Amino acid sequence: MPAEQDSPWKDIIQLYFKYFVAFFLPQAYHAIDWERKIEFLDKELSKIGPKSATRHRLADKLVKVYLKNGKEYWLLIHIEVQGYADPNFEKRSYIYNYRIFDRYDRDVVSVAILTDGNPNYRPAKYDFELWGFSRTMHLIAIKLLDFQDAWERLVEDPNPFAIVVMAQLKVLELKDKPELADWKFELVKMAHERDYTPEMVRDLLRFIDWLIYLPPELERKFEQVLSEYEEKKVMPYITSFERNGMERGLKQGLEQGLEQGLEQGERKAALSMTSRLLERRFGPLGRKLATQIKALSTQQIQELSLALLDFKDKSEVAIWLQTHITSELVTKE
Repeated sequence: MPAEQDSPWKDIIQLYFKYFVAFFLPQAYHAIDWERKIEFLDKELSKIGPKSATRHRLADKLVKVYLKNGKEYWLLIHIEVQGYADPNFEKRSYIYNYRIFDRYDRDVVSVAILTDGNPNYRPAKYDFELWGFSRTMHLIAIKLLDFQDAWERLVEDPNPFAIVVMAQLKVLELKDKPELADWKFELVKMAHERDYTPEMVRDLLRFIDWLIYLPPELERKFEQVLSEYEEKKVMPYITSFERNGMERGLKQGLEQGLEQGLEQGERKAALSMTSRLLERRFGPLGRKLATQIKALSTQQIQELSLALLDFKDKSEVAIWLQTHITSELVTKE
């Protein structure tokens, strides 16, 4: 299991914050004006936090939102992904809360997503009272273990954070057991089969892969099963293209179609199609490969769109690009 479990959580929260609020904070979801731009204030947050000897900082995400009240009123939502029992949690949460209030003069809501496996660890509030003086902060603490009894509801819930929660629950339940590899595949399959955008599917797969760390032997088993599934279910038009393209003359048809498109000045469309096919087969290409592909000539784009049918993995894409870029340089010299 990765040491810093909060890293994938922070990423998925920022990418799909609206879904996060809808899943965990439905009351806030209906109060927020989603037509207004939200803003993540993590850099400002780093200037506010108290010095601490603990390995985690309390406030992982700080988000500015606007409410539906007719005014330019903004609310800071303070989120913590807490994966271990911390006896000082409430106090540190309170310190962050009042420091944010002091800096911005805005009300702050502190929310904790508790991802630990201790059912008795439930931080709720920080309070102090002496001689008639008192101060209290009630924390919104969401315990993921409480979703264990609602598994069927999670399976049916279209919100992507239902899958996020299921992944975290399976990590807590199975830990190093071999069955975790099977559940990793089931969760990935679930993400593929829901009505999500390709980008959302990739982000969920990245979260699941980061959170559910498997030993090498189980990871190889998982990759094999996933590869077989994707060939049969997720990318049927690509795999059938590879399987039947030559005998049906589709490869020739693709070549002719690209030639016509390029002759008509549709280089941008051809480049977009080729890039999408590559990402569909091998996932995100990365900045380096994407930059190299964009720099190709129109003839090279055509050649790449045909060559990709024979590639087995992303490394072959990199080798092809390196070879053709080098060849192009040699030719010019």
